[in-house]
Amino acid sequence: MVLVDLERGVEIGVEGEAIAFIYFPLNALLSASRSSLDGFTVETRVVGCEGAANVAQTMGSGRFSSHLQAQIGGRALRISTNAFRQAAAASTSFGEAIWRGVEFQLWETEQSCLCLAAHPVEARLARWLLEAEERSARRGGELGITHEFMAIMLGAQRTTVTRVLGELSRRGLVATRRGSVRVTDAEGLGEVACECRAQSVAERGRLGLQPCHA
Repeated sequence: MVLVDLERGVEIGVEGEAIAFIYFPLNALLSASRSSLDGFTVETRVVGCEGAANVAQTMGSGRFSSHLQAQIGGRALRISTNAFRQAAAASTSFGEAIWRGVEFQLWETEQSCLCLAAHPVEARLARWLLEAEERSARRGGELGITHEFMAIMLGAQRTTVTRVLGELSRRGLVATRRGSVRVTDAEGLGEVACECRAQSVAERGRLGLQPCHA
């Protein structure tokens, strides 16, 4: 593995391209998204320090199934797909750990479909912010994310995101500045977050996927 720095917004791959590397984020947060033919884009899953990106695709077709980029910049460990396949084949324990990560990503994708349809924007944004700071090993730190991305992530209008963030800020739950958000009251924000937050924590715990520390 090689330690690399990923800048915010850097493109890692697009749908249909061959996957050259597997990334294990340390304090970066990777975001996968899909777009409709008319240009509507929504986030489908994130990958933080609890897992690795594009494992299932690498072990299958070897091609990206969605657009993948670093949504929060930071460090990651990178390994070539060939070396990754060899390591997974050579070590039963490594292979089992990797597939637990894949299982969580499948669960999260399914849960995201439910969340998008059933929960209001404020609850979904609160849940995402708590997940992002935990899975990028940045508890209480700055999350370098824009209103535009949060709108994509939520499947909402940018004006809606601005309004919701303003309300969370007035309640003392977050602090915002251009291109950045910081959680200032995690407990209070957790009370706003939808049920998916607690379920995500429980599912990661069940699978033994404990977030790392910066």
